[in-house]
Amino acid sequence: VNKTDIAPAPAVHRLLQLHSGAVAVSARTGDGLAELGAALVEALERTTSEVELRVPYDRGDLVAAVHRVGDVLKQTHEDDATVLHVRLPTANVSEFEAYRVG
Repeated sequence: VNKTDIAPAPAVHRLLQLHSGAVAVSARTGDGLAELGAALVEALERTTSEVELRVPYDRGDLVAAVHRVGDVLKQTHEDDATVLHVRLPTANVSEFEAYRVG
C-alpha cells in the first residue's frame, strides 16, 4: 500500500487487513521501505531453494539450464565436475535432484 503519507489512516488500516502480506509504505518519505524489503526477501525465500549441485562436465547442458532458471551464487570447477551453489525456483529443484550435493 503506497502513499501512506497522504492516505487516511483508517483506509490504510483497512487495506492492510484485506490484503494479507501487504506493507504500508510511502515512497515520498521512505516510511515502510525497510519492511517492504524484508517482505520481498521473505516472499523470495518461500518460492526458491538454495541448493548445491555437482554436475559432470559432459552435462554442460544442465549447467546452462541452471543458469537459465536459477541464480548462480557461486560456481567452481573440480577435476571432473562443475559445482554450483544456486538459488532455484522450488518448482525446478526436482529437475536437478540427481546432481544435488547433501
